[in-house]
Amino acid sequence: MTKKASFCTFSRTIIFVILICVCLLLAGLFGLQHTTFGLEMSDVLPDQTAPAAFLKARDRYFSFYPMFAVLRGPDIDYAKNQHKIDNYRLSIGNSHFVVKNSEEEPSEKYWLSLLRIWLRTLQQKLDQAVADGLIDSSTGTVVGEEIDFMGVTEKLSTDVNIAYRLACSYGYTYNCTGRIGRIRFVDESGTINEESFYNYLTAWYNSDKMMYHVSLASFIPSPPEWTIDDKTVRLVPPASPFVYSQIPFYLTNLSSTPVIIEMIKEIRTICDEFTADGLPNFPTGVAFTFWEQYLHLSSNLFQAICIIAFAVFCMISIILCNPWAAGIILIILLLMTIELTGFLGLAGIKLNPISAVTVVTAVGIGVEFTAHVVLAFLTSLGTRNDRMVSCIDRVFVPVIHGAFSTLLGIIMLAFSEFEFVVKYFFVVMSALVFIGVINGLALLPVLLSLIGPSCEIEPLDGSHRLSPPPPLHRQIRRIMQESQAHRRNCSDDSNTATLGSENCSTMLLIAPRSGNSGSSGAPRLVPNNHARSASAHIV
Repeated sequence: MTKKASFCTFSRTIIFVILICVCLLLAGLFGLQHTTFGLEMSDVLPDQTAPAAFLKARDRYFSFYPMFAVLRGPDIDYAKNQHKIDNYRLSIGNSHFVVKNSEEEPSEKYWLSLLRIWLRTLQQKLDQAVADGLIDSSTGTVVGEEIDFMGVTEKLSTDVNIAYRLACSYGYTYNCTGRIGRIRFVDESGTINEESFYNYLTAWYNSDKMMYHVSLASFIPSPPEWTIDDKTVRLVPPASPFVYSQIPFYLTNLSSTPVIIEMIKEIRTICDEFTADGLPNFPTGVAFTFWEQYLHLSSNLFQAICIIAFAVFCMISIILCNPWAAGIILIILLLMTIELTGFLGLAGIKLNPISAVTVVTAVGIGVEFTAHVVLAFLTSLGTRNDRMVSCIDRVFVPVIHGAFSTLLGIIMLAFSEFEFVVKYFFVVMSALVFIGVINGLALLPVLLSLIGPSCEIEPLDGSHRLSPPPPLHRQIRRIMQESQAHRRNCSDDSNTATLGSENCSTMLLIAPRSGNSGSSGAPRLVPNNHARSASAHIV
């Protein structure tokens, strides 16, 4: 292993490793340019199955989705912004993604155009009733109208009666004098009478329910309830300004995620332009709900990587107490992230929230291949090359074992029946392990040998290794000798010092037993009343 590690110190080897890693980085950058977004339903299902084939055929030949352009009130004055709303609808309708009719307009009618058609029909019937003499245009009264105990007896048809009441209603005022035959519901330019606009909305909402539901307008709040059969109150009450109303569209040719993203950008641009022009609005629909996340996926992914990289840098700086070493680890982690993301593009794996999570976790998993190497480098002695050789010699096998254990943990995913699991989990994680080993055991040692931090320990004699500690029995003997010398010094000081009654204490002398006792020469304790502190001497 030492010979292999020493091989890394050769200048040719360093240049070769740098070239290989530069090629990997360039391949990653190239793959980034060719990364596609998306996650189709057909990708999630098992391949070669009927549901997957159905979804692929639907996406290819029947890429058809509904969409709504929502007008967001209540600050919109619909009466004064009628033509702006028309232009808003036509601008969206000009998109080549919108289904059009033979007149090159959006295929679906919307509530404002249906309201105009209905009002023009009522205007014709009202004009005909005036021409037939059923209504006196000068006084605004109905000819031959009678009042009984049940209320007013109508002599007009239902449609003419609705038109008559609408002509007399404006705001919360009901007045027919001078209005019949003079007030036009819709003028020649297609502008609905602004004075009675919200009264007309109430009448249309309650009288033409079918067309209201066909328009998919979804007024919020709904106009007040009203019926022509109410003879006691002749005023048609005005509707309140809408907080929410929508215009329907149908979108087609949305066969893939990049195409849908292009459509969303185009429609969003139009909506933002009209919002800036004083018409608050936004688009909604299936395509926007499920695919609009891809508009911000790149920025969100970049933000997440920056946050986790900064967190890793701070934690490693605190643990190793060396920001320089943490910075080198951060460089390797960022290179690994770029190379892994580029691998997704080269392997045809789409970037979506699932693969984005794997890319984010790669920053944390990459620490496994870098932190041990840097720690071993910091705790080694000698020059940068010597320490690099030492750290590889110490951590090469553990890092390889960690890589193999990771592969063993994910190997079962390779046998999944779902191609989605194999592609998005097994292949990506295997590529991460391979990239981590290359960068952690090849590029990182080279960087450490070139710009690595200084070692944490330096011998006082300037050598490249620490002196080995003495054997344990020598350490014990030295400690005992130092202890006995200290005790003798204390005893000598106590015998030569002036004793006072308050300082006197007992010292025990250990002397051998007398030979007359017949026992062995075992030591015995002898009291000494002239000592200042308690101690024991072996005699």
